[in-house]
Amino acid sequence: IITYSVFCFIITLKREIIKDVEDQNGDQKTGNYTIPIILGLKFTKVLISVLVIIELIFMYLVLKQNFLDFKNLFFAFPQIIVLIMASLFLYKYSENKQFKKLSNLVKVQFLIAGIWLYITL
Repeated sequence: IITYSVFCFIITLKREIIKDVEDQNGDQKTGNYTIPIILGLKFTKVLISVLVIIELIFMYLVLKQNFLDFKNLFFAFPQIIVLIMASLFLYKYSENKQFKKLSNLVKVQFLIAGIWLYITL
């Protein structure tokens, strides 16, 4: 369960960073210092990419435990699809307002993780 808790933490962290990118203009006007403002959009995208790679490692660990377990497949494959889509969006997007789609995709990812936790309990 620790693996999945850490995984959910990483999803939440990734989503908050994406939300900071979305709100970057407002944060600059109000004087808030967030990761995208301090480190820039390029570094923030690299940071999000690192989090995606960590999530993929967790997917590997889930599948390694018991590949043929339906519950693990139900969790891992949709997550991997969402992570691939998120990576493509991350590569493609360069404007703050475009990150709303990426944020919504991460919400779907978290919903899938929540459903999996409900099924396994």
